[in-house]
Amino acid sequence: GTSGSVQWVWGDGTAATTVVSAVATSHTYATAYTGPATLRYRRGVTITRFNGGASDPWTFNLDALPAGLQNFIVTSAASSLKGDLSSTPSTLTTFRVNGTNTIKGDVRNTSRILTEFTVGGSNTISGTTANLAPTITSLTLQGSNTLSGDVGSLPAGLILALIAGSNTTSGLVDAIPSTLTSLFLQGQNTTSGNIA
Repeated sequence: GTSGSVQWVWGDGTAATTVVSAVATSHTYATAYTGPATLRYRRGVTITRFNGGASDPWTFNLDALPAGLQNFIVTSAASSLKGDLSSTPSTLTTFRVNGTNTIKGDVRNTSRILTEFTVGGSNTISGTTANLAPTITSLTLQGSNTLSGDVGSLPAGLILALIAGSNTTSGLVDAIPSTLTSLFLQGQNTTSGNIA
């Protein structure tokens, strides 16, 4: 892109930092700072990866995510993300967030090309297993989620599934995808069958 086309404005009066593609950008504040930092980019620039560090307490709404984003990773337990899944970019392949998040919405409104969907926090994610993106290989939902549906309709290539909340999944375990190596279901599930 154009030189200086993506910059962090740190909010503490220091000069903005130009982001170099595929290089982590950091900033050390001279004194404690709790105000906003802004990622500024020019029209026509595509940001494909956002990786918030494990010690960075990010706070923002999902509708602020840029179009074209493919990997969104925020792993800090101090983060507080909110918003509806319907406002996330359709280009996402990785959506991994941890923290005290309050993310809501139906799983059918996520990117249809997701391979990892990991959401930690006090979330209220709903929907049916049949409406998960068919490309998901890793699924972790924590919070007050209400996922329902037959476990046999989980994505065919799913390897890991941890679904916690007030879920009501059902079906026979012998119908789960053969690729699944780890399955954890919490809630009022009525899954049964032969696990041999």
